[in-house]
Amino acid sequence: MAIIESSCPRLTEAYEWAEKMARSYVTTGKYGPCNDGRGKDNHYIPSYWAGYRTRTAFYIRDYVHQTTGAFFLGLNEENYCMLQAFATSATKERGGYAIWALNFDGSVYDLDYRSDTDFIREIPAQFELVELAYRLYCKTGDKRYLGDDIFDFCRNTMTDFITTRDKNGNGIPEGIGSDIFGELCTYNEGPKYEPLETGDEIGCQYRATLAYAGLLRARGDNEGAAEWEAKAAELRRYFNEEWSIHPDDPDGPYVCAVLTDGETRINEFGLETSWFIPLKMLANPGERCDRYLEHISEKLGYGIGFPTAAVNIEAYTYLPEVFFNYDRVEEGWKWMKYLQDQRDVHHVGPSQGNNGYYPEVSYTMIGHITETLMGIVQNVPEGTITTFSRLPAEVETLTLKDQAMIGCNISVKHVGRGETEFTNNSGETVTWQAEFVGEHNTVNVNGEAVPAEVFTRLGYIVSRVSIPVSEGMCVHACV
Repeated sequence: MAIIESSCPRLTEAYEWAEKMARSYVTTGKYGPCNDGRGKDNHYIPSYWAGYRTRTAFYIRDYVHQTTGAFFLGLNEENYCMLQAFATSATKERGGYAIWALNFDGSVYDLDYRSDTDFIREIPAQFELVELAYRLYCKTGDKRYLGDDIFDFCRNTMTDFITTRDKNGNGIPEGIGSDIFGELCTYNEGPKYEPLETGDEIGCQYRATLAYAGLLRARGDNEGAAEWEAKAAELRRYFNEEWSIHPDDPDGPYVCAVLTDGETRINEFGLETSWFIPLKMLANPGERCDRYLEHISEKLGYGIGFPTAAVNIEAYTYLPEVFFNYDRVEEGWKWMKYLQDQRDVHHVGPSQGNNGYYPEVSYTMIGHITETLMGIVQNVPEGTITTFSRLPAEVETLTLKDQAMIGCNISVKHVGRGETEFTNNSGETVTWQAEFVGEHNTVNVNGEAVPAEVFTRLGYIVSRVSIPVSEGMCVHACV
């Protein structure tokens, strides 16, 4: 079992708490009720709680966001089976939509479903499932993610699902009003307006388009992959240069919603419609993006209770990644601490209990520490494990020890942002991609200067060296 060691005690405590809580929500192989109490002998598929703990179900949006934490806990079969269950629920009769929530046995959760034409439908969720399919394939190398069950869902989502809902021909599917039992084009379930297209929808579509290209390439269709990569680039260009610019306020915040009249454009803060733009890396880096991140920070204020901020803790689980994406380390760290500090505060939903009981909080805390803060990303098809320290000033050292990855067991130690130690404790040889912020022509690897690849990622410079690390080796790299 992996452990965390840090010069910052609150990080160690946060990880230990999150691991215990997240494991308590695993339902694999158990027998129990469905639909909040129906029966007691339903056999649960490999799965875990993703949604209100008072509901015997896992939800698309929560599940997608919890999968990174689940991966680091070794819940790979759970991640696959839950995605497969969602993908196969997207029938023609349901308009290509995956069911919003499923019972732990994989059946339809009735609370959010009335009929095949009357259930909760949110367009961003469909795109997030496509993005997830490729992300989990890269993390695990599991070729079931390339199989027909999941790939057919991805293909249908990126083709027929879009074209049948794109009435104005701009390539973006259109929602219908603001009712979650209609076809809502945003994750903001309480918009003050009737949205037709939104920023979070486009952000999710952009990442799904890149992911679909990756799935095609993994299946051997390089020509198709190149076509979809070009579509992703065009969608991003269209958003940044046309769709997101308000005609009366061209230097103001990004437009985050176009209303159902097809004309009215909204660029006020819209919770998910706003912060999913940088979360999905849709915003081009630069001065405009920097101003927008500051705009988001201003509107969130001190968090729950601030007039323009979200009222539910699960919304804040996205924020560390929003700011870390663009290397705004201290702001990302602020929201990581906020999530930890809010665990014992009562959730806005009366039946939920304290915020810490919401499963998304513990699962995403694990993901934030391992993948977001430590930058540990595995790509099995490429045979690489990447590290990139995003440690804030408050954290001098952070170590993840004895983490099981596919084919090996590793330990990673960061000292600030300029020093990393990587150990292959056991298993197959792996290529370690050691990344550091800033421009460095060489990286010191075990005392030798190794030429580095230098590139730009979302507006900041990164230097990388690739080092094969065999079983029993400990490699030290610094700049």
